[in-house]
This record gives sequence, structure tokens and C-alpha cells, in this order.
Amino acid sequence: MPAPACFSYPSPLRIGLSATQNPIELVAQFLGGARGDEVEIVQAGRRRSLDLAIEVPTDELGSVATMSIWESVYTRIAELALEHRSTLVFVNSASMAERLRLQLGERLGVGKRGMPPWQPLAQTATQCRTSP
Repeated sequence: MPAPACFSYPSPLRIGLSATQNPIELVAQFLGGARGDEVEIVQAGRRRSLDLAIEVPTDELGSVATMSIWESVYTRIAELALEHRSTLVFVNSASMAERLRLQLGERLGVGKRGMPPWQPLAQTATQCRTSP
């Protein structure tokens, strides 16, 4: 015996939100299940332009990097971090990530009381440009 009309409910509405899943069509098919043809895809995002570069030290590379090479690498990464809103740096070990964190902290002033992390290097760059 069919249920009275007052007890019949429409199928639940499924809404899926994601900023990272691709391809979006496959995600929609998964979300829709048996009702996959009823899924409507709305993409409100936009693709941002990327400033992607491979940076190579100017000094000659050997089998073991010298301190002067590392100093130039750390300084260049700090410069790039100041020029951009966000910066990703990939390293191949946890110890290298920790060393880089410490070096960038020194160059960018991270952790100094009452001072934004970008201020020390930015001030130095400004002073260099305004000096005669």
C-alpha cells in the first residue's frame, strides 16, 4: 500500500563544495550516484596566474654546496618571499626545512617583538634605494 501524500518526501538535495578536487565532472558523477544526470556543476572559481621559476645559484655548483652558495640561496628566497603574497619552497629533507626556516627567520625578522615579519629586510631595501 503506498504511503499517504503527507508522508512522502522529495529526495534529499546533495550539495558538494570543493576548492581542490579535479576533474570536477568525475566528482559530480560520484556525488550524484544513480541520479548523476541531475547534477548541476557550478564553477565560481577562477584560475590564478602563477609566477613560476627555477632559481639556480650564480656560483659554480660542486658535489657539496659551500656556505657562500647557501647564503646566496637564503637571501634570494627571502627576496622572492617579499616580492610575492605567497611563496612555496620545496626541500628534500626535514633538516633542510628546519635550516631554511631558521635562515629565513633571521633575514625576514620573524619572531621579533612588535615587528611584522617582513619589515627588517624591507626597510633595508628601502634604505638602499633612497641612499645617495
